[in-house]
Amino acid sequence: MPNVRPEMCPRMASKVNEHDAKADGHSIGLYDAAQVKRILTVGDGNFSYSLALARALGPDSGVQLVTTSHESKKSVVETYPDGEKF
Repeated sequence: MPNVRPEMCPRMASKVNEHDAKADGHSIGLYDAAQVKRILTVGDGNFSYSLALARALGPDSGVQLVTTSHESKKSVVETYPDGEKF
């Protein structure tokens, strides 16, 4: 299975649907804000995965999200057409 954004992953989508039914707080897929307080994403290309994760968790989740890329900003902008936006 190729890498996809969190909201497009079948495994995570099923968890999100379960979450919608419960409406019990901030969580997405494997990331539950009640249990996870820090998330580190490593080598996130153009940061789109981290952005989707941050949006899904929401600003009031209390989760600290740190994102990294092994590429320079120049390389990200050259490699990814939407790299400047992130």
